[in-house]
Amino acid sequence: MAKQLVRVVARIVHEDTGQPLTESGLVARLYDADPISDDFLAEAPVVDGRVELTFDLARAESWDTPGEEKPDLYFVILNRQGESARSIVHQDKDFLALDPVSGIRRNLTKDLGDVVIRKSV
Repeated sequence: MAKQLVRVVARIVHEDTGQPLTESGLVARLYDADPISDDFLAEAPVVDGRVELTFDLARAESWDTPGEEKPDLYFVILNRQGESARSIVHQDKDFLALDPVSGIRRNLTKDLGDVVIRKSV
């Protein structure tokens, strides 16, 4: 796949309260869930519960998912001690869909809205 930069934005919220994560020093890592080995896509700070990540969509391709264009996205939240929480997997996010009228790609940014995280064990 040729290089195609895409962007994911989300509001990271607590499972129990529905409130955004506001703790300082949090980092969100974005992964593509695959059958054997998940692909690391990007990392960015969580600021006032929001995160924005940009990555090359080709990073979602790997030996266990050749040609993948619709990654299954999930977040891992890190605090100073390491992994503190994970989100559910958001299946088949299509960044390359074409507008039926113009033929232009219209989904290069995915706003996942509120992403609920669950504490890691």
